[in-house]
Amino acid sequence: MAEAPDNLAPFFVLEVENQEIQANVTDFVQTLEYESSDGMADMAKVTFSNPDFILSTTKLFQPYNEMSIWIGWGAKLPTYIGRVILARPRILFPPGGMPTLEVKGYSKDWVMMRTDPADKKRREEAAEKAQGSGKKDLAKAIKKINYGDASVSDVVEQIGLENFMRVDDVDSVDLPEIENLDRPADLSDYDFIKCLSNLTGYLFWVDSDKQGHWQLHFKDPNKPLALEQEKVYTFKYNAGVATSLFSFEPEMLFQDKYTEIKIQAYGNRSSGKYGQLMEAQLFVDEDTGQDSILFEGTAKDKIKTDLKSAETVQLFIGEYSFKFMAGTHINTPEKLKAWAESWFRRNKENFIIARGRTVGIENLMARQEHYIEGLGRPWDGKYYMDRVRHVLGGNGYQCDWHGRKALS
Repeated sequence: MAEAPDNLAPFFVLEVENQEIQANVTDFVQTLEYESSDGMADMAKVTFSNPDFILSTTKLFQPYNEMSIWIGWGAKLPTYIGRVILARPRILFPPGGMPTLEVKGYSKDWVMMRTDPADKKRREEAAEKAQGSGKKDLAKAIKKINYGDASVSDVVEQIGLENFMRVDDVDSVDLPEIENLDRPADLSDYDFIKCLSNLTGYLFWVDSDKQGHWQLHFKDPNKPLALEQEKVYTFKYNAGVATSLFSFEPEMLFQDKYTEIKIQAYGNRSSGKYGQLMEAQLFVDEDTGQDSILFEGTAKDKIKTDLKSAETVQLFIGEYSFKFMAGTHINTPEKLKAWAESWFRRNKENFIIARGRTVGIENLMARQEHYIEGLGRPWDGKYYMDRVRHVLGGNGYQCDWHGRKALS
């Protein structure tokens, strides 16, 4: 590992196939980016100047090589940022400028997204065998793989192992309404796990440790370990400190637009083993944007549950979902209606998405929560970051991020 410089400037280290790239190559780096995202593969991009085409024929960045990125400040040891699998490099010839080499890579879930004819045929054959059709013509066979009695977490672990990843961070899923899983044979590994993630509300992502071991994560968002982070930062607007917030662009989700919210409440009987799933919808008036709320609510079939006390409520708002304890006893659709209307009126101004830019912080990543201050009400508060991009280039080292205000 390269030694840190003696000054206070940011610096980086690149490794390809676990071998550090020497200065005779890294000296040509113009910009370095690493983006971690919730819901898609992480991405890294490095742009090299390419005078006299000296890097055009290098085999260093050939596709499917693995590249790791480390970033540091001053005399500190560099921090591991992440690892990617390289895609095909691009040589660019801009008008009137110096040729450049662009190297881009993605975390291993990018590989899980890819399907090729041989892979599709393998899945179709597995589907035919599982269904016991006995047909020779694959086109007429049922193009589904049935996982039988396997649980969601068992299926996720199986797919992770097939992709040569560690699966010891897969939380168990206890949802009796999800069973007898069918998978279309032409659905990629990534898309299928993403479907399971959407069904369960679990977080799904792939990353690598410093040693290059790839890990598949499938996490219950209501458990503390779902948001693993070394430190919680407070970013202050124009504060002149190391964690200064350079810019902030918020947007209220419920301002001057039609809004629909779905609420699910899981009730319980005295035994604590069975409950009732109630569902409601709130519609905010499109014209006034005020509190003229219409309500539709239903009580659904009994479900198995481990709940023994107050109800768990889950809100679905666009692409986001939130789950928390209601703090009150809800056992009828009418009580759910009253609670939902009251809760929404108290909290609607907190439904905020935002993007911001800060000084470069090496351990800032997606799926973390941090605080924003110095902007006033209602913008100040805790934010869940679903995308963080590290950029090291002509403007020094900065991070820009996108996130939503946390409701708890």
